Amino acid sequence: MEAPIFGSRSLSEVKARIKQRMALFNKILEQLEATDVFGRSTSPSIFIVYAHDNHEEGIAADAWCVHNLIKWLKAIRSRVLSDKSPLPLWSTREGGAAAAQNILSNQFCLLPASRRSDGAGTINSVDKVIVCGSRLLERYYEDDFTSSYIDAVEAVYVEVQQQTRDVLQSRIRHLVETKCDSSGFHHVLTELAFLKLRRSYGHDGHGIVPISLNGGDMKYLPFLQNSDLRLKSSVTTADLRRLFFKLLQQIYTEEHALIGQFKDCYENAHKRLQNEAGIAPPDFQMIIDQEISKAQNAWLQLQTAAIRDRGWEKELGHRTESHYKSFRTLFSLEGMPASNHFVDRPSDIADLEQRLLPQRDPHGQTRRRIFVLYGLGGIGKTQLAIHFARRYKDTFSSVFWLDGRSEDRLRQSIARCASRIPGGQIAERSRRRVSDSDDLDTVVADVLAWLASPGNTDWLLIFDNVDQDDEQGGMTGAYDVRRYLPGDQGSVLITSRLSRLAQLGDSKQLRKVDKDVARAIFQTWYGRQLDTDSEELLSLLDGLPLALAQAASYLRETGLECSTYIELYRNKWDDLVKFPNISGSPLLNYERSIGTTWTISFKAIEAKSLDDHWALSAGEYDSRLLDSPAAASTACGESAT
Repeated sequence: MEAPIFGSRSLSEVKARIKQRMALFNKILEQLEATDVFGRSTSPSIFIVYAHDNHEEGIAADAWCVHNLIKWLKAIRSRVLSDKSPLPLWSTREGGAAAAQNILSNQFCLLPASRRSDGAGTINSVDKVIVCGSRLLERYYEDDFTSSYIDAVEAVYVEVQQQTRDVLQSRIRHLVETKCDSSGFHHVLTELAFLKLRRSYGHDGHGIVPISLNGGDMKYLPFLQNSDLRLKSSVTTADLRRLFFKLLQQIYTEEHALIGQFKDCYENAHKRLQNEAGIAPPDFQMIIDQEISKAQNAWLQLQTAAIRDRGWEKELGHRTESHYKSFRTLFSLEGMPASNHFVDRPSDIADLEQRLLPQRDPHGQTRRRIFVLYGLGGIGKTQLAIHFARRYKDTFSSVFWLDGRSEDRLRQSIARCASRIPGGQIAERSRRRVSDSDDLDTVVADVLAWLASPGNTDWLLIFDNVDQDDEQGGMTGAYDVRRYLPGDQGSVLITSRLSRLAQLGDSKQLRKVDKDVARAIFQTWYGRQLDTDSEELLSLLDGLPLALAQAASYLRETGLECSTYIELYRNKWDDLVKFPNISGSPLLNYERSIGTTWTISFKAIEAKSLDDHWALSAGEYDSRLLDSPAAASTACGESAT
């Protein structure tokens, strides 16, 4: 048996935990790199100033910390430079090939400049400078040689700063060459001299970020007073990783929220790994995946909010159009039971945005996204789906609404999509209306094949009202919706009363709306000021959007007082369940509020039209009447759009 050390943990357990934390951090670096926000030409360029290891001095430089920071910055594709040799950048370093051979050529980008880069993308002056303080750097700065050397560099700069950059560099190069053989000379002192100039003579911010690698306050560098931030760190890898996240937030201020999500991800996963002893590799990987998924979803929610708030929907739509223009189809609400009285449900829309908006991995690949919106009939699933489709019609290359109430209706809906597909991308025979079943099979197959075409990845399919359970003996017309999911691309939104369908992908159970949203829905359809009786009716209707829409529409069309409607409401439920021809109707799947408001509207229709009465009495209860406020208002006498 292995002897326990490090408290109650064995050496192998300690090594396993170290390996787990390393894997966690590397996974997060991969995720940050995949966002592609750190290596853009508009992202800040970075230079790292530090004292290299010098064993002759016998004083710690903690250069291993800097080497790790450089490695991690490189992993996320930051535009990072140092005096030793420039790391790969999207733009070239000033000085061309000499930059890799001459330390001073690298260091010149620390000088203040009126332009950060020239027209060719060459970096003339970096945006951010990370100064890594250590005991060795402090020792260098306090040497008698240092102050005279920095003063000499400043004197040259003041003398020739109004002349060309070539003249300036030539004079500084001459000074460095005359001083480099001095006993107190170190290349990092030139960088400190340039930082003093940057702080004193720069016109657009110095961008200096000090990091103390040994916990000191770095007061030995007087030009760092009132600098951007003073980060302190112990010299452990765990603390260095935490420092890295803080550093990123200081450099990439516009990405503060993104970095914060993955910083929290690291801390949360770290705590879970710390608290759970003897974690098997599969469980360890599951913890990492769970925490990273949370961070990704949180960031996506922020991104989609930004798209809305900053008006980026149009920009994203144009970008999609430029890449996938050949697959774009005209947006149409044909067949959709759409309502112009929709009341926004921001958190529910945000969930759809996170799961369904077109996304690609760093290699430009895309995978199919499926989201199942399930819940009671009348809860607002269809209208939420339609509102999402309307809002992002320019983001998706195509939006097709499919009637999922039965397999035949679904197939007919798919066939109708054919006429909207651009000419030449599908057989012409399939673009014509079909009537017999053989032709229908062909058209359905052609449409699904088109949706699976390479490059046609940004469409949205809405399977609406997939309510018959083929696995549990649903009514005639039940089917397996998976048979109609094309390829491994695009976005699929399914609305259903069947919670079982949640297993097909991401999902959300749509629940009753809160009191404020309920009041807004009722007010929108009612069109009058609410009074005490209205508030009582809102409570009775219990946050179900269809019941709210039905009741408000009825009141508006009939002019009935709310108090009278409440009395009808309280008395009609028993009449409804006793109705002789309603047995087996899907109406019985609804809660009392929907059923009661429906039967009140039913009585209004009965009085208005005997034909309507007989049609409905025969059991032709269109599910759109039951699941759509628009259709409900139509039943109450309002023309829906």
